[in-house]
Amino acid sequence: MTNPDSVTAPALPEWGSIPIYRKLWLVGIINALGVALSFVNVLGSLALLIPGLILLWMGPVYKRKKGAVVLHRTRDKVTFCIILVIVLGWNLMRQGAGGEFSLTSSLPTCESRTAQSSLKDAVKNSPKGRRMQLEIQEIVTAGPTSKPWLWNSQDAVVKGPAGDVQIYLCEAEVITNGGRQPVLYGISWADKAKGRWVVEARF
Repeated sequence: MTNPDSVTAPALPEWGSIPIYRKLWLVGIINALGVALSFVNVLGSLALLIPGLILLWMGPVYKRKKGAVVLHRTRDKVTFCIILVIVLGWNLMRQGAGGEFSLTSSLPTCESRTAQSSLKDAVKNSPKGRRMQLEIQEIVTAGPTSKPWLWNSQDAVVKGPAGDVQIYLCEAEVITNGGRQPVLYGISWADKAKGRWVVEARF
């Protein structure tokens, strides 16, 4: 008995007549980029994964093997989706633990990937950073500052009357294009109702 998934040309269409969005190389690139982006931002990766999965499942997908047109098997699609769910779940838990999905309810901590990414932008876009063309290439260490008095505060974590965190006062050891140096930075609410916060850097 012949396996339909293994039938090749001439039963299948000619490679040149197949629309580009039905070719595995394009569908694969879109989904692969979505998976790669999920390691940085799960929500952002959906902008690629949703159309990629639609293309994968809305109709037949073809590839070439040894010069012949081959139908991409359904079981390979299922396998990819299972792996995708595992990868997205793992990244969601990992990034959530780092504070990337707590924007609407709590501030990201000094050590979170989100705060560190914003620190890089704050340094680069600050007046001093633009003047010196300074960019952070690597954050070696990051955490609550041991010198809160530099911010006229007694504690590195400033809480409101209800016990919720209003400000994180942090310090980091960074490597910039100008050398290694310490950086002080504060994380505070810009608009808590809208989940907007800012990072202020001092260096």
